Amino acid sequence: DSMIGPYYERGLKNINRILNNKLNEYRFKLIENESLQKQFYLNKTYFSKPDKIDSIRTADSKILLEYARENKLQTDGIFFTLTPRLDSIAVTWKLALPIKEYHKSTNPFIKCRLMRERKSLSGIHYGPKDKLETSWNTLYKKIDEINPNLQYYQITRYIKDISFDKDPLSWETELILPYKLDF
Repeated sequence: DSMIGPYYERGLKNINRILNNKLNEYRFKLIENESLQKQFYLNKTYFSKPDKIDSIRTADSKILLEYARENKLQTDGIFFTLTPRLDSIAVTWKLALPIKEYHKSTNPFIKCRLMRERKSLSGIHYGPKDKLETSWNTLYKKIDEINPNLQYYQITRYIKDISFDKDPLSWETELILPYKLDF
């Protein structure tokens, strides 16, 4: 028993070190020149500090889902947020749920909008969200090379997050930067 103790403790320390290294590892896959398809979506608008977006998104996604169910709307994808560049103290942003067709909303806080077809740069950010800004910066550097004359709000799709899996190593966040080329 006394011989297993030190080896067991050293093994746990090594596992802990490996997991910490994996959590701190930056992983991002760039996808260039993708086309976003025309999409209707329900949305709710918020004004908050950027660090509050995740908690509001998690809580209020239930409101949009419930509204869609009550109105027998067919959803057409996963939740996403529409945000300006997150370099300000507080921002106006939207929580959105894709739906199959247009719906005239009866709720004054929930609107139905159309996202038109357009080009985009996108990428998948893997892992914890603390390095998300680095992934956004990669997209913005790339779009500066393309030099589009018009950029739209950045789109964040939460493919896998804490609501799907508690393990941050499995999280996947799609980052999309729609643009219009200068013709």
